[in-house]
Amino acid sequence: MPTNGMKILIADANEVVRRQLFLSLRKGHAVHEATGRDEALALLGHVVPDVVLLDPFDGNEGEERPALAAVQKLLDHPSAPPILIFSRNDSKEVAARLMQMGVLDVLRKPVEAEELRILLRRVARLRDMGAPKADLKPGPAAGQMVADGDGIAVHMPAPAPGRERPEPMVPRRSG
Repeated sequence: MPTNGMKILIADANEVVRRQLFLSLRKGHAVHEATGRDEALALLGHVVPDVVLLDPFDGNEGEERPALAAVQKLLDHPSAPPILIFSRNDSKEVAARLMQMGVLDVLRKPVEAEELRILLRRVARLRDMGAPKADLKPGPAAGQMVADGDGIAVHMPAPAPGRERPEPMVPRRSG
């Protein structure tokens, strides 16, 4: 399914990353740029994107508290779109916390173009179906197997004692 016509907000403090994403996504999309998490929040008052591509760390991967607070502000915004996090922060705990908060996915920089296209197709598909914004946020319940049109299956195992949300087990394609 094409993702044409999407409104995408790219928020990253790194100008080179923003420009690369802008150039790769601009064909067929309305792409807006923000120089970081604070500008992204300010832009939500003027632009209502279908998805936000956000590096919440603004170049400070060790600064988890302000990054998480900024993501929560974006998620709490009345017109909050789905948020895809991309960052150099490789903490599984931070990624799990972001998913618990309600972001659509957490990607490690550099972002693979094909992975981003798949996620954008998923957002477009749900948008075109008229899915409420809540349906665009983390989804499968524990024990469910979900397969999307791109052939990706995600199994959400039952949570371990003391854990709120298990990590998904995503089978990798070989070859």
